[in-house]
Amino acid sequence: VVTDVPLGGDDALQPAADLTKRVPTTAGHGSGADKDPFNYNLEHNILYSVNDYQGNRHRNRRLDQNGDIVDEYLDNDGNEQSRQVVGYYKDDMAFNGHNRSIEVDGKVNEFELQYEYKPFPGIEAVSWIYVDTEGNVLRTKVISEAQGGGMSTVSNDSEE
Repeated sequence: VVTDVPLGGDDALQPAADLTKRVPTTAGHGSGADKDPFNYNLEHNILYSVNDYQGNRHRNRRLDQNGDIVDEYLDNDGNEQSRQVVGYYKDDMAFNGHNRSIEVDGKVNEFELQYEYKPFPGIEAVSWIYVDTEGNVLRTKVISEAQGGGMSTVSNDSEE
């Protein structure tokens, strides 16, 4: 069970940053909880990955902190070779009705909106988009993923 942690004060970003620590890991994926590809994907806002190990070309589709959806192209070692904006959360994700007001000192200063990303059958990701009272994106967080079939993510181990 995950409970809401009030946001506010100097630790306003901390609850969202710690969310992945509360997501249970599945044995058999990676070489431990810190190497689990599911945790890596959540920690790095990866919506899904497409990998070609023979062609030395991999793609992570990520949700950037400004709401852009970006394709990040990597080599076999996980080094970014290029990136391209391919969409935006409002255009490519569906709002699911979750809208939580976040107050600091009794004043609403941002909203946590929940969006679902379903680019094709078998892949879906749920994300929180934090916006200010004017609708400007403050930050984003992928909170869960569901994928049919196998999965692998190429990462740069020096980023951890």
